[in-house]
Amino acid sequence: MQVWYNCEVASLSYDAEVVYFSCEVKIDNNNILVSYIQEGKPTAIIYKGTEHESGHYELSSKEVKGRATLHRFKGSKFLEGWWQEDGAQGMWRIALVK
Repeated sequence: MQVWYNCEVASLSYDAEVVYFSCEVKIDNNNILVSYIQEGKPTAIIYKGTEHESGHYELSSKEVKGRATLHRFKGSKFLEGWWQEDGAQGMWRIALVK
């Protein structure tokens, strides 16, 4: 299992500005888990998903009724993709930091 504890996220909502926060990313075989604390939320937001093709993940979150994608080129230190949650949507980029 690969684990990155202090990842840096840049999240751009289509109707707002860029928001920066930290998250944790775990990749185990074909599974991925992204978790973070969102301001104003009492518990962690968790996105879980599976790899559909090499480096291409589809995720969902029960906490925010969210769906997302993340993509990563082999050897890259970044995951990039799209997200939709609680009626909002945008793009996100995660810098993988151990």
